[in-house]
Amino acid sequence: MLRLAALTTLVLVIQTLVGVAETWFFGFLGTEALAGVALAFRAQLIQMMANGGIGGGVTSAITRALGAKRRENAEALIWHAVILAGAFGLPNTTGPVILHQCPRPPHTSACPFI
Repeated sequence: MLRLAALTTLVLVIQTLVGVAETWFFGFLGTEALAGVALAFRAQLIQMMANGGIGGGVTSAITRALGAKRRENAEALIWHAVILAGAFGLPNTTGPVILHQCPRPPHTSACPFI
């Protein structure tokens, strides 16, 4: 049990260090880039929390169905999870592509890759 906690702690430390490195990198791009990251971070955090909640709920439901020897229900839940993943994933993958096509003044982006 302690090994699992140590691995989870290691992952959280690495994620924190990546967040600090990203902030440091965007700091070189200027205050507009930092403001954009701060604005987008809230949406990203909401998305990550929703994915974690949905994933935990789906995993729990599938595990309970398998534990009760209801394989058909578990298979149906898996397909429902795939549909949910597609329903939530499609806007997240097509949205940035669509928004990137929107015209904007050249001075709004300090990063040439955005």
